[in-house]
Amino acid sequence: MSTLEKNKQVNFKTNAELYQQASAVFSEKNLDATSAFNYFLQFVATNKVLPFLDKDEAERELLISNLQQRLKENLNTASLSLDEMEQRLADL
Repeated sequence: MSTLEKNKQVNFKTNAELYQQASAVFSEKNLDATSAFNYFLQFVATNKVLPFLDKDEAERELLISNLQQRLKENLNTASLSLDEMEQRLADL
């Protein structure tokens, strides 16, 4: 990361245990919390995306995954007629 002027103080509240666990990960990567947060901010500002799924995206991914699993469990195309497959899909 290029060196940027640090000209904004940001304070926020978080869970102490969550912070401790994250700090341990930062330490493994030879980062302090300030550097890690600055990397996060630069990533978001540069890429215009979050480096993880937001709540709606995570829910959508879970729904898709569950649907795919149900389709695998419920469809055995080798032994079903087209009508039976259509009925099973309609029942989902």
